[in-house]
Amino acid sequence: ALFISSGFLAQYYFKNVLAAQVLLLFIIILFFISFKSILRFSFQAFQNMKLFALMYLADNLFILLLLLWFFNHKKDIFMASYAHILANFLIIILFTPLLFKVFNFFKHKASLDRDTFKKLLNFGLITIAANVGGIIILYTDTLVLTFFRSLEEVGIYNAVVPTVMIIQFFSTSIATVIFPMVAELWARKKNEYLEQG
Repeated sequence: ALFISSGFLAQYYFKNVLAAQVLLLFIIILFFISFKSILRFSFQAFQNMKLFALMYLADNLFILLLLLWFFNHKKDIFMASYAHILANFLIIILFTPLLFKVFNFFKHKASLDRDTFKKLLNFGLITIAANVGGIIILYTDTLVLTFFRSLEEVGIYNAVVPTVMIIQFFSTSIATVIFPMVAELWARKKNEYLEQG
């Protein structure tokens, strides 16, 4: 939908023809981010917090180094997008073999019965709906500002917001550790440990 409407959005919503190319680049970035997220959360699911945390560090380090390198060679609005695409690609290439060391998927035969498939599908659909809702709520301010204000003002706003959001790292760090533990205790029916926690 974004790919098809990129020209329309650039002309009437962003009011800048460069936005179409940036949108297309972000579609590529989101494609890689999907695979990177599966990798990262697989490490979390297998409770390998060292690799989970290392992915964050490597991701940010690659983006920083690639941004510095790209902007040193050519100052262009698209350089940040290129850095993100390349960083995500490198993370996937480097960490996929490590996931297979944590858990060798080829050694284990999987079978999925109809009831389990329905439960997973229902859980997945609810999770997708919750994530879409969360993203809409998270970015409503920027979407509204982009429509009513200039891109320069929106840019300033979006440069300030991540600085304030640093505070969120504390709760995210706690949730990253607690959620897999809570899920495991719940699955094992160890409710007394959950109550104590």
